[in-house]
Amino acid sequence: MSQTTTRHATLQDVEALFDMEDRCFGQHQEITRRGFRDFIKRPNNVILIAELNGVPQGYALALLRTNSPKARLYSLAVLPEFQGNGTAQALMSALECEAAMIGATVMQLEVRETNRKAIRFYQKMGYSAFDRYDEYYDDQEHAWRMSKPIASLSSLIYQQPQQTVLPVFDFLPQ
Repeated sequence: MSQTTTRHATLQDVEALFDMEDRCFGQHQEITRRGFRDFIKRPNNVILIAELNGVPQGYALALLRTNSPKARLYSLAVLPEFQGNGTAQALMSALECEAAMIGATVMQLEVRETNRKAIRFYQKMGYSAFDRYDEYYDDQEHAWRMSKPIASLSSLIYQQPQQTVLPVFDFLPQ
């Protein structure tokens, strides 16, 4: 049985990323090919691709700032034919781990107020709303701001005599 895997995006993935962006967001598409290239080149950004047998299923993009405890989920896209099979959860979990390893302790995001499916998904993943942006999107739709505490690297690694123990990533409950 094959499993979905995640990996870091490379410049060779730009066309596949752009295709996923277009298929998932259509008229609300925000990221251009050039945008994906720029995001991939910046060291503080994390772009992960989920694949099944080498076929892209979706991607997740987080923006991080040096010396900031906050990471921002900029985009999460799962192709329609792969929705509902755990791809989004795999991407988010991997992205949260990557952000924690870089030093983030909080993941934040914005989501369209009318995107009930996404809001339910983020709530299931442990995110809660903390603010609302009025007319946040180009079409004047409002957005909910959501956040979740994530484990920092320093809380994941602890020393014992003669060995370093790396516990399983357990994210803080809401």
